[in-house]
Amino acid sequence: MLTSALRRRRRLRWFGFVVVCFLCLFAIVTIGLRIHLIQQQYRTRIWLESVGGFVKYGDGGKLATPGFLLNWTDNEPVFDLITAVGITSGSPPMDREGLRMLAKLGSLRSASFHIYDFDNNDLAVLAECKSLEEISLATSSVTDAGLIHLEGMTKLKKLNFFWCDVSEKRLNALVDSLPELEEAGGSLPDDFEDGSDSKIESGSKEVSPITDFPNEPAELPRPP
Repeated sequence: MLTSALRRRRRLRWFGFVVVCFLCLFAIVTIGLRIHLIQQQYRTRIWLESVGGFVKYGDGGKLATPGFLLNWTDNEPVFDLITAVGITSGSPPMDREGLRMLAKLGSLRSASFHIYDFDNNDLAVLAECKSLEEISLATSSVTDAGLIHLEGMTKLKKLNFFWCDVSEKRLNALVDSLPELEEAGGSLPDDFEDGSDSKIESGSKEVSPITDFPNEPAELPRPP
């Protein structure tokens, strides 16, 4: 008959075995998720760089990645998260699959697409990224109809629609559906010629105008 001390030792061994198994499983899942995130960031960076875009990382490079890991990940930081992306020069065609890829980045806070090929359908894809706080679409072909996709993005703090075919009335209506919005600005293409910018006003809250006005485009894009 087993003594009480022997039974306790056996229970402790089983408990230790379960704890070790749990820690091993936790480590495997954590490493797997990190590898998946690195792959997502890598594909996003490669796509954006191929079309003249950019990515920015949130910690400013403070969390240095060891050289041997950078070699393994093809220079994709292991500990840094992408917080800003954009294409603000040139006129590359939009790749909706690329947009879907970056919309899955939960760390993304800012997106800038200053190209005419970015339209309402592209905005619908970008709006899937609910973590976004800033969206800048100056010179894009987004119109009033596309702004409906932004109404569920409650974290938005800043919107830029300069030189877009977005009306003052529609922008004012959008303000009421974005509780965190702090800055917004836009102008109609025809208004740009005489320098009159839309003023964003709402009866329920105050929204400041955009302070960092985007650079004037070399030529205002027009539909063919």
